[in-house]
Amino acid sequence: MSIRHLRHVHRAAGFTLVELLVTAAVLVVVSSISFPNVVRFYEDQKLRQAAIELQSHLQRGRTLAQRFQNLCTLGISSGAAGAAVQVSGTTVTNNSCAAANLQALDLSAVTGVSGLSVTCSGSGCSTPVAINFLPLGVLAGDAQTVFLAGTATATQFCVDLDLTLIRVGFRNGSSGACTYSRS
Repeated sequence: MSIRHLRHVHRAAGFTLVELLVTAAVLVVVSSISFPNVVRFYEDQKLRQAAIELQSHLQRGRTLAQRFQNLCTLGISSGAAGAAVQVSGTTVTNNSCAAANLQALDLSAVTGVSGLSVTCSGSGCSTPVAINFLPLGVLAGDAQTVFLAGTATATQFCVDLDLTLIRVGFRNGSSGACTYSRS
């Protein structure tokens, strides 16, 4: 085998420094473009999880109202530390949620959403938000929509409570209405 043939085999075995630098530069550009979208998606998913946790906790309160045939009152508040769902048993006598020791839910700690805030829309809304389930498990008063927002994302999720249904959706930025998936 000649030296010329070995030199040719050696050149074909690897990449040049220029090729490696161009590849690295392309990877840096692509990752810098996609990184903010990945972070936004992650924050949106944490906020969605907070809405699902809230829905689950409200459903548990509804179930306890039916089981004990008593009123169940849940209060949702948000402050500097984040948002939490409390059982409002001190102001309501015979509160089935308090009797069943339904624990408070700290949405900010459970989901890790930074700056989680909760607002309400509907004629029965108050500050802090109070949700009352009657002994039959239906919502006392008119339908309410609870909106959840975080400081790290522009997306808002909503938990809609009507007479018998609790569902999660996202808030449409232009109209302010909630959109619910069919799944």
